[in-house]
Amino acid sequence: MPESGEGDWPFSITGVDPMKMQEVRKIAKQLGVNSFGKKKVDLIREIQRKEGYFDCYGTAEGLCDQEQCIFRQSCLGTNDARR
Repeated sequence: MPESGEGDWPFSITGVDPMKMQEVRKIAKQLGVNSFGKKKVDLIREIQRKEGYFDCYGTAEGLCDQEQCIFRQSCLGTNDARR
């Protein structure tokens, strides 16, 4: 599994907050997740499950123990807007 900011993905995730839907779709495609017709939050949560993380995007309240999740920075920076 790629780690955030290490260049394994074909685009940079580091410093992106909030993450754009186009970037989320690229990640989904890389993992074989169908993104058609899905809301951003639902797609991110499906990607989280596929990668073996909790599907918790947007639910953290300032604390997250999923330190290798590629959506962690985006989630912690925007979780109030995702509810």
